[in-house]
This record gives sequence, C-alpha cells and structure tokens, in this order.
Amino acid sequence: MVQVAEHAAALGTTPVGLPHAMVGSAYIYHADVLREWNRLDEALGLVLQAVRLSEQTETIVTLYIGYTVLMRVYLARGELEAARSAFQHAEEALAKTYYVPYRRDVYVIVDWMQFWLASGELDRATHWAEELAQQTNVPSPLARERQQVARSRLLLAQKRPTEALSLLEPLQVIAEQQERLSHVIELKVLQALAYQMRQQEQEARSALALAVRLAEPEGYIRRFVDEGAPMELLLSQLREQERKQGSTPYLDSVLAAFAPSPRHEKVEARRATGTGHPLREEPTSALLEPLSERELEVLRLLEQGASNQEIAQGLVLALSTVKSHVRTVLAKLEASNRTQAVKRARTLGLLPDQP
Repeated sequence: MVQVAEHAAALGTTPVGLPHAMVGSAYIYHADVLREWNRLDEALGLVLQAVRLSEQTETIVTLYIGYTVLMRVYLARGELEAARSAFQHAEEALAKTYYVPYRRDVYVIVDWMQFWLASGELDRATHWAEELAQQTNVPSPLARERQQVARSRLLLAQKRPTEALSLLEPLQVIAEQQERLSHVIELKVLQALAYQMRQQEQEARSALALAVRLAEPEGYIRRFVDEGAPMELLLSQLREQERKQGSTPYLDSVLAAFAPSPRHEKVEARRATGTGHPLREEPTSALLEPLSERELEVLRLLEQGASNQEIAQGLVLALSTVKSHVRTVLAKLEASNRTQAVKRARTLGLLPDQP
C-alpha cells in the first residue's frame, strides 16, 4: 500500500514540482498507513499536506476523507479538540458532494462512529442508527457492511454484545471469502471485545489470536491500541498464553504502544522508590474509552467542586471547550452528573479515595 501510494505521488508530480490534484489521495492513504503503524508525527505531516492540496485544488471528493484521516490521527495523539475540528471540516466537505449518505457510509461512517463514541456524543451515534433503521433503499454490499460495523460499535458502547456479535459474524464470513484481510482483522477485533463483554474469555482470546496472526505481517498497531483498555487487557492475556510457546515480539510492540495511565505511573513510581503508602490491589478500569490527559485534569477540578468558568480560568480554555470536556467525561464514566462521575472515577482508581 505504501509503495503504491508513493509511486502514485511520484507519477502525479510535475517536473517543476507541482503535484496533480489527485496526488492528495495518495498522500491520504499513505498517511493512514503511517497512522496504523503508529508513526503519528509522520502521518500528521502528510495528511496536512493532503488536506491543503485538496483545498487548493477544490478536490472535494478527497477532502472529506482527508479530514477524516486527520481526525483519526488527532484522536490517536489524544488531541480531542483538534479531532473535533477535523471532523467538522469533514462533515462540511462531505455536504458539498453528491449522494452524501452513500459516500459517508462507504468511506467514513466507521471512523465517524469511533469519533462520536470517543468524544461522548452517544446521542449523535444513536441518531445515526435510528436514521439507518428508517432507510428503505438497499445500499451496496460494502456500504451495508460498513453500516453494520458502525452499528456493532454502537451496540458494544451500549453494552449489547450479543446483538453486536449477530451483526459481526456473517460479515466476517463474507470478508474472509473475499480475502479482504484488513476487514477480517477489524471484525475479529470487535468480536473479541464482544466476547470479552460476555465474559467468554476463551472465545475472546481465540478471536483476538486470529486478528493478531493476520495483523502481524502488516505491522498493525492502532487497530488494537485505538480500542483502549479492554483491548490492552485482552492482549496482555493473549501474550501470557502465547509466551508458553516462545517469545512474542509483535505482541510486545503492540502493548508497548498503549499509553500508561497516570494512576499506573504513580503506582510504578512507588514500587521503584519504595516510598509512599502501602499498595493496594488496583481496580481494573471498565471504561470502553479511556480519559485523555486533559479530561483527567478536568475530572480533578470537578472533584474539587470547580464550576465550568473556574475550570476554564484554571486551564486557560474557552468556556465552550470546558463544557465539551465535561460532557465527554460524564459520558465516558457513564455518569448523569458530576457527583456521580467523581464517585465512579474513585471506584475505577482514576482519583484517590477520600481520606
């Protein structure tokens, strides 16, 4: 894929160095591979080039895909506000094209669903699913698959793993028959998460083991890391199982890409120095999407009883940005108010217990 993208970019560049409008597409797909390999700085630079080129040449057909890849890079970097801005630009660009629902569902709906869930916009995700249920026209098989994958992600976020599996299993069979390996990997990863949610640990590890075997030759990293803490736990269990047969360099590299939580870092520091209070058993986070560093800062201020205005002043943020962070924190913690969010965060070990 990378070689094809690089060759296309070279062919599309004129002798005086001016790229053809469609070179933006090559940059976009190259950037997405770099993102998947977790080379996020390189991916960011390349996709920004693609977006600028698409804007300059008014190549709208690639612009919304470029902004969607940019959104995913920012999400991987933990920059939620930048991801939100990229998503808004993607929506605006897509609105300028023909056949909007079809284009959206074939090319970007799964990525958009991941963004809605990561940013706590469950209502937006649910509204899309409700609209989908009202559709009467049968889309192309690929569009239908992408819709079902997006729906399965929503179902997992709603803790409805059995319904998610009912969508995923037939899709996997078809993807395997058509040898669309990247989609097979994606589907097996989601199946593993669904089995994990049903506490079917052996089935979860089996599904994940197949995904890992297919992903290793391609060097996939973000395919697993973007699923957050539940996937990290599953991968750790799989590595423990696989190490009985020998070394696990690929699993080691994937697990190393997961960012340690602040709580984990503090615990490791106390273990290393021998200082601090005696360690207790750490609770396992049940969050489908972990809190970003900025969201944890907001959470700590919520614990202190700070208002939105006080948080904005303390963190030097716009009030609208603070409100968005608070909504996201509540959504990720599945809390209906601030008090409930703080209580759940303490239970999960995200905040220290009250003295």
